[in-house]
Formats: sequence, structure tokens, C-alpha cells
Amino acid sequence: MKYYTSILLFLLFSTLNSTAQSYTVMTFNLRYNNPSDGNQQWDKRKEFTLDIIKDHQCDLLGIQEGLLDQVRFLDMALPDYNREGIGRTDGIDKGEFAAIYFKADKFNKIEGGTFWLSENPDKPTMGWDAAVIRICTWVKLQDKATGEKILFMNTHFDHIGETARLESAKLIIQKSKLLSKDGYSVIITGDFNSTSETEPIKELLRDFNDSRSACSSKPEGPEGTFQDFGRSTEPLERIDFIFLEKGKWQVTNYSTDDRKKGELFSSDHYPVVAKIKAL
Repeated sequence: MKYYTSILLFLLFSTLNSTAQSYTVMTFNLRYNNPSDGNQQWDKRKEFTLDIIKDHQCDLLGIQEGLLDQVRFLDMALPDYNREGIGRTDGIDKGEFAAIYFKADKFNKIEGGTFWLSENPDKPTMGWDAAVIRICTWVKLQDKATGEKILFMNTHFDHIGETARLESAKLIIQKSKLLSKDGYSVIITGDFNSTSETEPIKELLRDFNDSRSACSSKPEGPEGTFQDFGRSTEPLERIDFIFLEKGKWQVTNYSTDDRKKGELFSSDHYPVVAKIKAL
């Protein structure tokens, strides 16, 4: 009897594991629309950027540095997605967005919003020793097919303020716990302007796994993500991450997409993609 019970439990576990929902998640710093970028200007590379997003068939996408015209371009070019996100400068449409895109046919939006990475997170403010205003956008989603509940957060840390980066990490952890308390599994994407050995990343790793390190297969592409349109020296810094709540996700594939079109880059960052499965 024990033998048959073990077989049944094994088959049940295998069935549940095989039907666990999988998602493709991307984080992509677009590089803001800067006319000074010469041959790498947004208008020259936006179609290439779009092709990369479409090629990966992302279920969840977090972008950074998108200005209003760039966000509107994606809104029009990605009709199968819904967007969450606002401009960081005025909380409406001015300044950079840390926008989230999610598959409209796959998810129901439960709730969404944005908070500022500062001592006053409820309004447009610059925090600690930051050089500019920074934000985190979030959305609560429910998978239409399985009922899986996801809290997806997307952010861009300051490039100057060391205190701001560390305090931003602490604030995001605090907010993630508050927003996920009704059974949501957390995913955090972003440009953290921090490498893996720094204190902000170590802080996040207390509660979250780094998807590259947690991947069950060999990561594809280079480890570094910031190449400054080819001007950065090797080895490139990895400052773009996909973090996953511990105990909630399995990572089956991880890649850094370093494609070019001749001399054209999709951005000054390489996008990062992780295929994950709910546990």
C-alpha cells in the first residue's frame, strides 16, 4: 500500500509541477530620447528595439528611461499589452517612465501605482543624496487561466547617490512586503546602477534571488549589461537585474540579448530576459 501511495504522490507532484505557469520577463533600459546620441538616436534604433521586445514574446516587461514619446511609441506598437506607469517628474507625463507592460490576454490588472524613491514616496520628490527624481512603478496582476497572483515592480535607481541607492533598496523591500501580503508572488526588474557586490544589491538579495544566479541552465549572452553604445570597456558592468521572491519562482532560462544591426545598438544597455516558472 505504501508503494502505491508513493507512486500516486509522485504522479500528483509531477503533474502539478509540469502544469505550473511559466512567464517570460524582460527588463530593458531604452536609453532616453537624446538628440545628442548621433547615429544611435532613438528614431534610428526604435524599430530594432521593438523587434527585440517582440522576438522574446515577453509576458512581463519593465522599461527604464522611456520619455513620453517613447512610451507612446510602445503603446501603439504593442497593442497586445497594457501599460502601467507615469512620468517621474510630475506624476503624470513629464520626465522618464519606469513603465510596465503586461500581456492583456493573459493577466487581469488588480491594482497599480507608482511611488517615489525618497523620504516622501507618495509625491514627486528627490530622495537622500540622489541627483535626480527616481521612481518605482508596480502592478498587481492575476493570471486569467491559473489564478496566479503576481506583484510586478519596476525601477531605476540613482546613478550618483550611494545613500539613495541603498535606501531605495530598503524602501522597495518594505513596499513589496506591504503590497504582496494578499498572496502575491513578487518580481522586481530594473536598472539598479549597482553591481552585484554592492550594498543595495546585497540588501535585495536578503529577500530575493538574482535570476541569473538562480537559473537552472547556463545563462546565455554576456554577463555585463551596460555597454554605452559600445564605448564601455570589458568586462561590462551588470547593473540590470531581474529579482524573484525566494521560494516562489524557478528560473529555467536567462539571457542577455547583445544583438546589433551593423553598428546600431538597441540601447546603451543590453536587455535581460528570464523565463521563470511558479513553484
